[in-house]
Amino acid sequence: MRLHRFFIGEYIEGDAIAVNDLKLIHQWRNVFRFSTGDQIILFDGSGSEFIAEIKEIKKGEILLTILEKKKGIVPERNVWLFVGIPKKTKFELIAEKATELGVSHIVPVITERGEKKGLPEERLRKILKEASEQSGRATIPSLQGIFSLEDALLKHTMPLIVCHPSGDKNGGEILSGKEIIGIFIGSEGGFSDRELVLFKKHKAKIVSLGPQTLRTETAAIAALALALLK
Repeated sequence: MRLHRFFIGEYIEGDAIAVNDLKLIHQWRNVFRFSTGDQIILFDGSGSEFIAEIKEIKKGEILLTILEKKKGIVPERNVWLFVGIPKKTKFELIAEKATELGVSHIVPVITERGEKKGLPEERLRKILKEASEQSGRATIPSLQGIFSLEDALLKHTMPLIVCHPSGDKNGGEILSGKEIIGIFIGSEGGFSDRELVLFKKHKAKIVSLGPQTLRTETAAIAALALALLK
C-alpha cells in the first residue's frame, strides 16, 4: 500500500520525532484518521525522506518513531524559472506543475505586458508544499520575491534562456544542456521588442518552443519538460 507523504518544517534527526503543528495534527486525526501503528513518509526538504510509525496521538502532539531513512527524489538540474506575472490563477498552476516537474526556484518577474500586482505568497508556498508531497520529490522549490526584468537579469548570472517564437528552432537541445540554467517565460502577450533587446544585451539565448502560440502556463510546462525530463 502506498504511504502518504508529508513535509515537516523542521530538520529530522534521530529515531523519534514529536509533531506539534496543529494544522498537521488536525489533518492526520480528522482527515486521514490515522491511528497508532500507522506508517507515513516524512521529508524535511533536505533531500532525504523517512518512513515513520505513529506511536502516540495526543491532543496537541503526535509522537512518531523513525523506522527508515533513505535518499529521496531530488532534481538532477538546478533550474530557475522566471515568469512574467500572469493572472493569479495561472501563476498558481505554473507553480504547481513546475514543482511536479522538478524546478528548483521560481521567480515572478514584472514585464511590460504582464500583471503589476503582487501575488498571494502564503497560498503559493502552500501549493509548492502540497505539490512536493504529491509528486514524491524530497525538496521544495524556493519562491523568490518579485523582480523587475532589469533586476532579474542583473542579479542572476547563470546561463539564461528566453522562450520566444522568434528564437532558435533547436530549443529542446539548448534547454537540455547545462547543469544550472534560468528559463524566462513571458506573460500574456509575450515579451516586447525592448525586452528582447535587453535579453540580448545580457547574452541570454532566445529559443523557440515551436510554431504554435502558447499560453504562459503551457510554455512554462513545455520548457521545463524539455529541461528536466529525460
